[in-house]
Amino acid sequence: MNTDEMVKVIQTATDTNRDKSRKILDAILATIKTQVQRGQPVHIGDLGAFSTAIQKAYLGRNPSANTPLLIPAKAVVRFTPSQALRDALN
Repeated sequence: MNTDEMVKVIQTATDTNRDKSRKILDAILATIKTQVQRGQPVHIGDLGAFSTAIQKAYLGRNPSANTPLLIPAKAVVRFTPSQALRDALN
């Protein structure tokens, strides 16, 4: 499902026009993005939780020169599905 399809689902479920549905979706996604950037987890009921974690630095390899290369630590986004979502999939 892409963004336009999601907007259509919101439009149908909320009986609003396309522009308002798009603003609703944009507001939800912007809120999730802002909270995750601040390092705050976002829990969404029966869907799951978005959070951040630090991926440690590690030693990689440059494939063209075949030399060791230090990959720096970085923040990554994690998604943990809820038990309800896991149960629905199995």
